[in-house]
Formats: sequence, structure tokens, C-alpha cells
Amino acid sequence: MKDAKIVINKLICVCCKKDASTFEASTKYICKYLEARTYVVLVPSADYEYFMSLNLREFKVVSEDKYEHIADALREKSIGSRFGWYFQQFIKMSELDEGKDNDINLIWDADTTPLRALSFERKGKIFFYQGKEHHPPYFHLIKSLINEEKLVKTSFIAQCLPYRVKWFRQFKSSLETDMHTQWYQRIISLIDFNEVSGFSEYETLGTYAVKHFKDEIEISNNTENWYRYGNSLIGCCDNLQRYSDTLSRKYDFISFESWDTLKFSVLKKFIKLYL
Repeated sequence: MKDAKIVINKLICVCCKKDASTFEASTKYICKYLEARTYVVLVPSADYEYFMSLNLREFKVVSEDKYEHIADALREKSIGSRFGWYFQQFIKMSELDEGKDNDINLIWDADTTPLRALSFERKGKIFFYQGKEHHPPYFHLIKSLINEEKLVKTSFIAQCLPYRVKWFRQFKSSLETDMHTQWYQRIISLIDFNEVSGFSEYETLGTYAVKHFKDEIEISNNTENWYRYGNSLIGCCDNLQRYSDTLSRKYDFISFESWDTLKFSVLKKFIKLYL
């Protein structure tokens, strides 16, 4: 990691109280294995004092009130329980717009833990991890937003996304076609809120990068180098110390998502950990 040519300017996480214990445990590994000039976590204003009481290592805690104008735009859609899920995506995108044009900021999911030192550089290019999802409504919106189809066989939904500041600024400017419409308003106007999940910041920004900056990026051809079901595999992030050496032989990072509550059999756990 120390020799990587690409330096992360700011590592961006968004978290709420229900995921705070996972995030607190993960910060030990994030700050050890993901080198960045600054680390920031954005949290609901109601949770701010609680997060300030935690040991978050090098992370600066910032209230989501910073983006209340985006929250207001989403509230106009009356989207109920999915408000927070959508809002956190716009927060992460907004945070990409800080720094010099050539700076690289990294979106990192707060429920995800690196298992070894990671570099987001391959062959002098910015490296994108890949996942396996394919959710058609995401691409219906992308087509309407930037007039582009799905451009890769894999998915940019991979728990993390490095992004050059000027890329996001160009993306944002392309959406602000008149004096009265902000970039986030344009996206919100196109989301089909009848869909449970109608928008993905990862798929949108990843597709935009491939369309406009293909020569500057390297896309992983491996979707098996990270693991999504950490809770059902080892119980919770607090148990990671016991298994981290074994897991790091196979995976770069592992996620502990709150919806992952299934229990693997002993045999399946052995296969995932040791084979």
C-alpha cells in the first residue's frame, strides 16, 4: 500500500446507529489497511453525540445536516422507510465533490472491513472492484439520466468506489442543464419510487466513468475477491480477529450487512473459510 501511486484524498463512510457497532469494529481495519489523507463518517444528527462517544480511530464525525437541502428534496417524494437508503447515496456522492480536481476520494461502505492493505491502482489506473448484481431499474434510470446502457458484464456495486473529483464535477455539471435544476433534483425526478430500489450511486457513477474516462480506469475481472455475507459466516465483525488471517488469504474485504442474519452450516463455513 505504501508504494501505491494512487493516493486516496478522502475516505467517505455513511452510517447510522443500528450499524454503529459494526462500523466501530471496522474502523480498526479501515484505518490500518486503507491509506487516506482524511477519514470522514456522516451520521444522522440524532446520532451525532453517540458516534462522538465511540472509538472511531482517525474518523471525523460529521452530521448529515450538511445535506439537509437534499433531504428536503427527497422528503417531497414521500418515500417512507426507504428515505434513509436513498439519502445516504446522495450524501456519498456529494462528498466526492471536495478537494482538487485530480484528487481521488473513496466511497467505502461503513459495514465493510478490509482484510489486508488495499491499493486502488492497477497499471497506473484507478481500480474498480466488481460485484455480481444486476437490477434492471438501475439501468432504466441510467439510460434516462446519461443516455447509456449497461457497459460491463459485472456490477459496480462492490462496497467501495474510488472516484476522481473532476469526474464527479463533470457528471454533476452534465445534469444541471438549467439554472433552476440541481444535479440531485434531476436524479430524484427520474427515480421510480414504485420500485423498492430505484437508484444506485455505484452503478450510475461507475457507468459514467466507463463512458467518459475508460482509459483512466481498470475494472476488475474477478467478483470472488471479496465476500458479502460476513454475519452469517463468522457471526459479526467483532469475531474477525479470530478469522482474519484465514479470510485474507482468499478475500480483500468482507461485509457485515444488517440484513444478513442467516446461519451457515458448519460444513459451508469450513468450505468458505478454508477451501
